[in-house]
Amino acid sequence: MSREEIPPNVAQALALAGRFQAALDGTLNQMNSGSFRGTDEAKTVEVTINGHQWLTGVRIEDGLLKELGAEAVGARVNEALQNAQATASAYNEAAGQQLTAALAAMSQAANRGTF
Repeated sequence: MSREEIPPNVAQALALAGRFQAALDGTLNQMNSGSFRGTDEAKTVEVTINGHQWLTGVRIEDGLLKELGAEAVGARVNEALQNAQATASAYNEAAGQQLTAALAAMSQAANRGTF
């Protein structure tokens, strides 16, 4: 069967499934290989987390521990971590909305009997 012979309802189903697969692949790729960064307000501490929100890196400005002490630097690390997690959460929310929209489109097409 050539591409021209594919019934329109099957072509629509394939397009919707492709859209869902692309959204899912993007989300999984970001979880497995992506990273999110966050800094404290003063930009003296930067943390990096992966898509699973596991800590993968911390950068503390040279001399900051000596200048501020461990407690203050710890607070800045926590602030940077919260900012990185907020970025990751925003990405995950947007990715979830894409997946939901793709599933809703597939469901609506199925309910209309268009495929």
